[in-house]
Amino acid sequence: MHVEWYHGVIAVSVILLIGIGFGIWYLRRPLPKLLESPAIPLPLEPIHLKFQGLNSFNAHSKIINGQSAEWRESMKRSGASLKASKVKRIILLHGTFVGSDPANIFSSLRFYFPKMSKKIEGGMSKRMRGLIDHVAQDNGNFIPAYTALLEEALHANIPVSLQYWSSANHHLARLEGAVSLLEQIGHDFPKKADDRILLMGHSHARQVFALFTHLIQGSGTNHGLGHALWQFLAHKNLAPHGLRDKAKALRKQRFDFVTLGGPVRYSWSFVDGMRVLHIVNHEGDTTAVKSPWAFWNTSGGDFVQQWGMIGSDNLSPTPRERTLNRELDTLLGKGWHTRLWLRSIVRRERLGDFGRTLLIDYQRATVHRNNFIIGVFGHGVYTRFEVMEYQMKLIAEYIYS
Repeated sequence: MHVEWYHGVIAVSVILLIGIGFGIWYLRRPLPKLLESPAIPLPLEPIHLKFQGLNSFNAHSKIINGQSAEWRESMKRSGASLKASKVKRIILLHGTFVGSDPANIFSSLRFYFPKMSKKIEGGMSKRMRGLIDHVAQDNGNFIPAYTALLEEALHANIPVSLQYWSSANHHLARLEGAVSLLEQIGHDFPKKADDRILLMGHSHARQVFALFTHLIQGSGTNHGLGHALWQFLAHKNLAPHGLRDKAKALRKQRFDFVTLGGPVRYSWSFVDGMRVLHIVNHEGDTTAVKSPWAFWNTSGGDFVQQWGMIGSDNLSPTPRERTLNRELDTLLGKGWHTRLWLRSIVRRERLGDFGRTLLIDYQRATVHRNNFIIGVFGHGVYTRFEVMEYQMKLIAEYIYS
């Protein structure tokens, strides 16, 4: 018995030594070359704010008639600002893991069963969305009830719609999301050149928006990231015929982007007349996260916004998508790379190099701020009904005032 115990200790020690040796080898490997920052000016200075939304929102009745006159009047004023600025459409885009195919289940089925009916896939995607909406509700997730209330409360005759994408956590999914967004907007626009479209996106919708700007700007050029993305889409047959011409026509349209807790990953391309506002849940007077280890009580703000940096992607389950993502690494930076990811977290940076950033202390916004599971590590607050009025007031002030 004693000998068996001794052999067990030796075996565990050997395994630990092998693990330590592998860890040292892995961490000492040379890093891949990082993408250079785009040659654009530094961002505007960030603005620190504290949540000051009205306490009169009735969470038990998420319809317009259930809200106070004060809340309705504030929303109406925001709507008037958007209308005066000729906003003709508001599109809401969800983030990662709350879309129609967050775990690449349906893309895997398409790969292994290429003759699968699109009707069957569409039905499964719809059920997936319904399940996610039922479980997540408005916690880090845009739901139809939120869309309906926002449109009615703004009282400005501005249609508000939800745009879905797979929400898988890798380059290809985000690029396909940008293509889908481009298809949808290209179907309804362009109209008058000074009409504006407001796009609001949570989490990695920020990357979808960034890719969207490159596709718009690169549609009429033969150089730059946008052109390279169009070449990739054409070569891999990932975009419908004629979409690049639609994108070229959209260069005259006016786009406004609001990102909510979006990790800083991809570069942006400036489209004439565009405006960009980033809203981040943040505590403290500096622009750095207080501590990477304070996530257990969400002290410091949004930790998922930090964890979604370079290197944080998941590996796709299909060999085809893994190959395509490796090719996109050369254009968009390493998608999956543990050491780069850890290094980006240690930097504790909140700010990108494009647009204005509002660092907002949302402590008073939700009673779940100290529950990191319910609060999704500080990442779920942006899409909650309780902050709708406050965020629309900020958008009206910092984009349309």
